[in-house]
Amino acid sequence: MKRARLTTFSLIMILLGFGIWFSSSRSQAERASKSWQTETSSSQPSLARGWTPLRPDLPAKQDQWFRGEQQTLSTPRDSQMGANSTEEHLIRDVYARLMRYQSAAVDQFATSQQETGPADYVTFEVRQIHTGPISEIYPIEVSQLSTPRTGDFLNVQPNYVADAGGIAHAYYEVAWVNEAADSDASDQSIGKKGFWKDLDRARFDDSDRPIERSHPGGRTTVRQFLSQGGARFSDAQRYASYQVTVRLSEKQHTYQALVLFRSANGSELTAYTTEQERLSALSRVEILDNVTAQVNTVLNDVAPAVRSPWEQYSMSALSVGVSMSITAAKAADRPLIPAAGPVGYLPGDDVVPTTREMQKLAAAAVCPGSISIHCSGAHCGIPISNPQGPSVGANMPYANTSTVTATVSPGGGTFTWSISSNKAVIAGQTNSSTSSTVTIRSVSKSDSPGDVILHFTYSLASDPVDIPMTVQQPTTLRYLSTPVNEVLPPFYDKQRLVAGWVKRVLWQVYDHLGQTMTFRMPLWDSINRVTTNCRNPKKGEGTELSEHVGTSEGGEWNHRYRQYGPSCLRNRDCRSDDYQEYTVNGFVLSNDRKDIVYGCKCIAVEGDGSTCNPGSPAAPKKTAEFVDFFWLGTMDSIAPDADYQAWTISLNNAQAQGAPALLAQARSLGRYLFYSSEYVSLNRTNEEFVADLYYAYLQREPDTGGYNFWLSVLQNDIAQGQNGKEHLILAFEGCPEFSDLVNSLEAIAPEEEP
Repeated sequence: MKRARLTTFSLIMILLGFGIWFSSSRSQAERASKSWQTETSSSQPSLARGWTPLRPDLPAKQDQWFRGEQQTLSTPRDSQMGANSTEEHLIRDVYARLMRYQSAAVDQFATSQQETGPADYVTFEVRQIHTGPISEIYPIEVSQLSTPRTGDFLNVQPNYVADAGGIAHAYYEVAWVNEAADSDASDQSIGKKGFWKDLDRARFDDSDRPIERSHPGGRTTVRQFLSQGGARFSDAQRYASYQVTVRLSEKQHTYQALVLFRSANGSELTAYTTEQERLSALSRVEILDNVTAQVNTVLNDVAPAVRSPWEQYSMSALSVGVSMSITAAKAADRPLIPAAGPVGYLPGDDVVPTTREMQKLAAAAVCPGSISIHCSGAHCGIPISNPQGPSVGANMPYANTSTVTATVSPGGGTFTWSISSNKAVIAGQTNSSTSSTVTIRSVSKSDSPGDVILHFTYSLASDPVDIPMTVQQPTTLRYLSTPVNEVLPPFYDKQRLVAGWVKRVLWQVYDHLGQTMTFRMPLWDSINRVTTNCRNPKKGEGTELSEHVGTSEGGEWNHRYRQYGPSCLRNRDCRSDDYQEYTVNGFVLSNDRKDIVYGCKCIAVEGDGSTCNPGSPAAPKKTAEFVDFFWLGTMDSIAPDADYQAWTISLNNAQAQGAPALLAQARSLGRYLFYSSEYVSLNRTNEEFVADLYYAYLQREPDTGGYNFWLSVLQNDIAQGQNGKEHLILAFEGCPEFSDLVNSLEAIAPEEEP
């Protein structure tokens, strides 16, 4: 059966005689608010004292429908601080608002004369809320407090459409998706059936998902998780844990979720008096819900919910009143969501159309056009690139533009675009055009979100639309997931058998204002080694820039980390303690270097929630490994098999003759490599040559003092016309550290190729 509308009555045009605006498909939230006032007192059972309905915008009978018989929903005993605590109010509020946004999507779909029913509405039941100081849960495993994502989860897609007054309204599409399946194949959202075909929908962005579906070893405690999460979690002082039961499309799932508060008592969440204070308070809240995506997005969303049918609502006095109320609140820096607001409150809920607002609507009725705006980037962002960055190929140029498209009705009018900021310009476009799409090019980064205003007018619509845009500069990479973390099976590299470990981490690019950047951008990295007994790759090198290395269209970077070598085949540690520095869209993320621990049996990257302890220090080097590492120090590659076999055997023979013979043979190996035509053809700089001496002779990272000293010696020799490189080779050959290393070698036969 098609969804029946509850009531039909006149809402606007009464004073001016423009007819009756029908409400046969008004949103569930709007219908329910009146029913709640009239039905609960007369026809519904009274709620127990101290209860707070999970969904106050529905009649009590509907509220009981999704609460079922769970009469412990919000009784004081479920919460350490009682039913009216700040933490409990915040938790119930965010899920109630998500239900209202999703109801807006379903209600609008119902206006297209397709079948809907109660199962199409998402419902949440929140129980067992516990709060306290964060230290209480330090020893508890994170997976017990925030259920990891496995199997089905809720794909949440926020969407926004601008009414004629320019205020964006929101509707959220929600569907079950299986974590292991392809999202396109398993998406059950109503939107896939054709809902609202004339409106562009924002891409699904799960960037607020804080915890990977499988915790490291399944044993990560809260203390470990907080210490590995950087500034995002390090100063958490309080927590609230709770149980959620979600129902949608005749399917339900019960799981645990967690909220972290970076304040001592959370009083700022109820004591704010300005919008800036409210935003500051919310910035200290982090919801860790792995099953329902975008909960943090809902927490920070201040868009009013879409009303149905949109065509009528967008031209109504109520729409005008909502727009004027929000605009006035922003101008006065009043909170868009009052501190004392009821659970599930959204901006515009308390607006009643006035005569003046109806008169404004009447003037607009002469040209009853409708407008919807779509930006190519999330947050209507415009990426900015670094003009001083290295050159990149044509296959992946720097991103510095974004497109904005207007969808209008009726057609046949003229479009006018302009920008009131010097931070961006309209590329190749005059201010008056018949084009429905414009390209915006960045000039300088934004100082605050939405400080670039793109003005749009359509000749057949009464009011202009202002589109807040943000020029985004990449500054950080945030962890999303670990698709691969496994043994790297033996394979041949330079004709030598090697093995190791491989890990893939999916990162999301964020801008300088803490917002996601959803653009395809060139991205590469460099390794900066701290200590090592296994060089791969060499310091200063890393991922090369190529067509397949940059981010996806959504600003996500799938990066591979590998550690391998012959040592991993011999049950020895090939450990490296390094850090990586990343370059995104030409900007070096100098404030977001990530420490990395490489090992034969694990790899840990700062921010991915994992740890890596490869074990005890490596055993003394064998002669065969000494040959490999000498080659790595000079040629940055493992020795060819013939050289590997010959030099290992010669070192073994020399060792049998005594320490002096072994040291002489090791020095011969060094001269063989540094004076080879292959090494000379590398054209190493003075700085690289000095570093190579450390990596080859001492087989370690250069220390700063020694490196600077020997570099100055080399430069001084060259300035005086002396053979500085020979001078340094002699010095490293006679170095006691080199002699100690050689004398500690253990003879081992070269590994035979199969």
